[in-house]
Amino acid sequence: LRELIERYQAHGLFYQFGALLRQIQDSYNPVSQTSELKVLQPVFDAEVLVLDELGASKPTDWVRDTMMQIINTRYNDKRLTIFTTNYLDTRKNEKDIGEILEDRIGTALRSRLYEMCKTVAIEGEDYRKAMANART
Repeated sequence: LRELIERYQAHGLFYQFGALLRQIQDSYNPVSQTSELKVLQPVFDAEVLVLDELGASKPTDWVRDTMMQIINTRYNDKRLTIFTTNYLDTRKNEKDIGEILEDRIGTALRSRLYEMCKTVAIEGEDYRKAMANART
């Protein structure tokens, strides 16, 4: 995102998805000085949006509806969106019972992402785990 901003002067925005959801929920508080639209408008308008940790939030109906609103709006407006997730697209084998991305975000959203996105798998050692092991 920094590279796109520096090189192309793109208007970019980064959100950890759970933090974005909390901001939206906070906007429902009557004491809040903001509204859902005020929180979401910059997300809708950003030339480039990075949503970090897609699927990390518990997949309630509200979370799925909110994800659909954000992703569908950006899709329809043809806005560049970069998603990161720790969830795989497929199970490693038939005995694997772990959740995949589709389990977390739903079939309709996953289908939309197939059309919107190019998957870039990044594999490597867990950075935080490596740092913790280096300290011991």
